[in-house]
Parts: sequence; C-alpha cells; structure tokens
Amino acid sequence: MSPLVAAEMKNMTTQQVVLILGLSTLLATVIIWLTVIGADPVAIVSGIAPILLLVGGAFGWAKINDLKRGVDEVKDQGNGRLTKLQDDNKELHEKIASLSLLIQHPPELEK
Repeated sequence: MSPLVAAEMKNMTTQQVVLILGLSTLLATVIIWLTVIGADPVAIVSGIAPILLLVGGAFGWAKINDLKRGVDEVKDQGNGRLTKLQDDNKELHEKIASLSLLIQHPPELEK
C-alpha cells in the first residue's frame, strides 16, 4: 500500500467506510447477478458503468467541496494574519518616527 493510500485511509470516517463497503457489495451483487442470468460482457459492463460513474462523481464532488472548504479556511486565516502584521508594522513605524524626533544631532565641530 502506498503512503498516499494509507494517509487517506486514516482520515476516513465510519460513515465513509460503510458507504464504500456498501457500494462495493452492491457492485459485486450486480456483477454476479448479471453473470448468473447469462448476460454477455457488454451487458455487464453497460450495467456497471452507470453505477461507477455515479459513485465516482459523488466522491469527486465530495473531494472538491472538501478542498474548497480547506482553501477558504486558509484564506481566512491568512487574511487575518496579514491584517495583524500590517497593523503591527504601522504601529512600529509610528514608534520609530516618534523616537527619531527625540534624537538630537551632535553639534558639528568647526574645522
């Protein structure tokens, strides 16, 4: 098993595992049933294709939504941090400006 698959498996919820096992059982049942009734391979594949498209589309849609939520969270956190850094930078510039007014230049020595 590759590390990517292992990482994905760790993040799966119980509901996702039940869904995958249920869909796998449904798919296996359809294949066995079509074989038992003597359907030709084209009929078996055409019977399975809509199920695979539906399942693949559902998982793809779920992953896209999960990715969008993650991107939105990162944007919100990033924007909050940038705003805080800009405010801190502005305060720092104001302090430097006020402190620079207190600095007196030494008297120039005449040559």
